[in-house]
Amino acid sequence: MVKNINELLEENERLKKERSALQQQLREAKESIDAIRTGSIDALVIADKKDLRVLTEKTADKTYRILIEKMHEGAVTLNEDGTIIYCNSYFANLVNLPLQKVTGTEFKKFIDETSKEKIKNLFKQKGENVVKEEIYIHTNDGKAIPVLMTANTFSLDNIFVLSIILTDLTIQKRNQEELKLRTRQLEQKNIEFENAYKELVFQTEEKAKQGVELAIANKGLVQKNQEIALSKYNKRFLAEYSEKFSAYKGHNEFFASLVQFIADTTHLDYVFVGKKESIGSNDHSIKTIAFTAFGKLADNINYLLPDGPCEQVIQGNLCSYPEQCRSIFPNNKTIAQFNVEGYIGYRLYNEQGNAVGLIAVMHEKKIEDPETVSSILKIVAKRAEIELERIKNEELLVQHNEILQEKNEELSKMNAELESFTYIASHDLQEPLRKIQTFAGRLQENKQGELSDAVKADLKKITISANRMRMLIDDLLNYSSIVNNIHPYEETDLNKIMLDVLTDFDLLITQKKAVINYDPLPFIDSIPRQMNQLFNNLIANALKFSKQDIPPVIDITTGILSEVQLNQYPNLKKEKEYVKLIVRDNGIGFNQQYAEQVFTIFQRLNARTEFAGTGIGLAMCRKIALNHNGEIYVEAKEKEGAVFHVILPVKQG
Repeated sequence: MVKNINELLEENERLKKERSALQQQLREAKESIDAIRTGSIDALVIADKKDLRVLTEKTADKTYRILIEKMHEGAVTLNEDGTIIYCNSYFANLVNLPLQKVTGTEFKKFIDETSKEKIKNLFKQKGENVVKEEIYIHTNDGKAIPVLMTANTFSLDNIFVLSIILTDLTIQKRNQEELKLRTRQLEQKNIEFENAYKELVFQTEEKAKQGVELAIANKGLVQKNQEIALSKYNKRFLAEYSEKFSAYKGHNEFFASLVQFIADTTHLDYVFVGKKESIGSNDHSIKTIAFTAFGKLADNINYLLPDGPCEQVIQGNLCSYPEQCRSIFPNNKTIAQFNVEGYIGYRLYNEQGNAVGLIAVMHEKKIEDPETVSSILKIVAKRAEIELERIKNEELLVQHNEILQEKNEELSKMNAELESFTYIASHDLQEPLRKIQTFAGRLQENKQGELSDAVKADLKKITISANRMRMLIDDLLNYSSIVNNIHPYEETDLNKIMLDVLTDFDLLITQKKAVINYDPLPFIDSIPRQMNQLFNNLIANALKFSKQDIPPVIDITTGILSEVQLNQYPNLKKEKEYVKLIVRDNGIGFNQQYAEQVFTIFQRLNARTEFAGTGIGLAMCRKIALNHNGEIYVEAKEKEGAVFHVILPVKQG
């Protein structure tokens, strides 16, 4: 048994020396890698069996490239235009593109706007600077991958370039799990070692002195191993733990998982995230969003700020009291209620830089490793701030939607009242108007010989005004029916619509010797009556505003919008197919500055005595186009005619 223990001690001593040597090698390797990353290496020395070879930056290029290709990080070199002149296979795989397609591509294609500005500034400085930032790389399939960017500017063959190393942060979880596994194995070895020591003390009384010394050495070794494991844990993986929260969607789930994670990681008694709330005119409190007590989720609390560490957190950034909280803050009720000895808190900001809350831990005993706890809080704070900002925006959105809903209901009610008023007023006006027309007609027919010329002229004016009023009422009724738009869509043959409209204008077309040419028209989903009104108004407009002594020529062409043409109309849906109808005339035209005014109800560009009309026809055309989820606009020139463009979806579904 003694022999076995001696061997065990020798083995332990050998392991300590081996571990020390490995730690030294690891430090040297890390220093070398850091030097390569920051551009501090001027040459590489390679030893073989015969001699030493010194490779400068140029002569070492092949070896350096092999090193870069083998490393598990993305490496990219940019010229002054931001174009990728070199990248390794790891980066190409990271963005999910073949290597040859990445080289020659602008680097800004793969990064967000904020990172683009940082890269641009590095080139402007024209000096050797090293910058480390966390950014997001956008892959070819649309994913956003968080990476740690180490950027270094330098001159290569008198060319100013930017060298970038990109570390994929998502793979760190595997390293984290490996660390946990190795820590458990180490703890198990320590347990086995301690058990062997206890057995040695129990069975060998005469070796008590050696056993005590062994126990002391063992205790120191355990502590040292734990310190090494914790140090590696802090430096290499702590910053990556925030990735754990990126998958949570709802804020309740996120904050609950956040405080639970911190509690599991730190093993501290109380962990909470809270929002700052006003109490009265001057005082404030922290109302927790998520709260854990002794490793389990618990009911939320209100933490009064006066006379406590939370007040100092809100006033500053980080507040750390690892011990003696009860004596430092004797008047704080929360500290007394939870018997708090140690406290560490970190302030949370909104986008304007104002304090909106905090994230904190409390412990009934002294907090043994405040630096690690502070690091954890700082890391998760930014993600918590983003979530709080998102919650605030969602609440504002709900409020705005409620206001918008109320306004929409008011508008709908006002539109309904307006439509009702228009319809009733139009119908109520028709009866006295019919009587005016009837009595004026009777006077003209029955009293023709008895009336003076002045009376005849007045009766003529009455008849003309009554007819104009009748036309206005009919147009108002038509416009009101279009506004209501309660008719269903159905497949419509526009050729049949065109024939019906031409039949209606047959006499006027003959009188004006008009020529109307039109392409074969498509079938579309529409309200047939409104399509009839659309074509009727457009052709009537072309016939009305024709030149004197020149026969009107009206050309109607049609075609399906291409993808390029569709992109010119931002209000149209890209997934739909649209037909474009063009109605061109050789009439009097108008100044293009009035292209929008002609579609406004009751707006006229010409005197009523020169051209009859109510100023409603083109307003009806626009309303019909909008009712069909389309658009209408006009291009015109004085004395050269007008061209109306009507765009309608082929299918309404």
